[in-house]
Amino acid sequence: MAVSCGGSVIKIVLFVFNFIWVLCGAAIIYLGVRVILKYTPDVTDVVKETPAYSAIVLLVAGGLILVVSFLGCCGAIRESYCMLNTYGGLVFLCLAAQGVGAYMAIKYNHDLEQYVNKGIKSALDAYKWELPEDEATNRAINEFQKQLQCCGGKDRYDWNGVYGKPEGLFPGSCCKENANKVDGKCIESNTWDKGCTKALIDYMKLYLGSLGYIAIGVAVVEILIVISACCLSRDIKNKYATYSNPKARA
Repeated sequence: MAVSCGGSVIKIVLFVFNFIWVLCGAAIIYLGVRVILKYTPDVTDVVKETPAYSAIVLLVAGGLILVVSFLGCCGAIRESYCMLNTYGGLVFLCLAAQGVGAYMAIKYNHDLEQYVNKGIKSALDAYKWELPEDEATNRAINEFQKQLQCCGGKDRYDWNGVYGKPEGLFPGSCCKENANKVDGKCIESNTWDKGCTKALIDYMKLYLGSLGYIAIGVAVVEILIVISACCLSRDIKNKYATYSNPKARA
């Protein structure tokens, strides 16, 4: 059963768009896996209070995009009225979920620095100066500082409030250069200037800074997709009604 000329164009456009989204979904899943492998568990061990669910969100979103896009591809190529309606409904739900997610992201953003600082301060207070830096108690905060090239929470001086800290020395993970160390510890002139709170927030902004613009573009595309799916579905339904009615065909 062939659809109209306009329906055929929409069918091809929907198929191509959804095939691209299948690839995008796979790419998002890859990004989520990369975040998990690169910064878990050390970062999450330190920033316990922060809702560090970015990687999980990426994995879930990527999986959802794969499923919905695959449904759109099949609905378009098979000219399935039911699949296209289901696809359009799911895309509309995704659009609504994006709106809720954007609101939550804006609301949470105001408390981000507070949560990060609290988590890092807890990790600093748990540090045991008498133990080696690679011991389980100290390893998380040391790996955290090495990866983000930072020292302390707001700055290096947060370490001064930690019990047992040697005068004028900082953990070796604060060092810019490994050469200038005293018994494996770092002198102040060789420590990173940036605190870990700012370093982590800067890292998050590096990956998520343009997310708002991307979200707007995605929302526009989703609206067009919903309209296209509805138009193609209606065209298929009309053609089916004509095909199943001998009088209408005559």
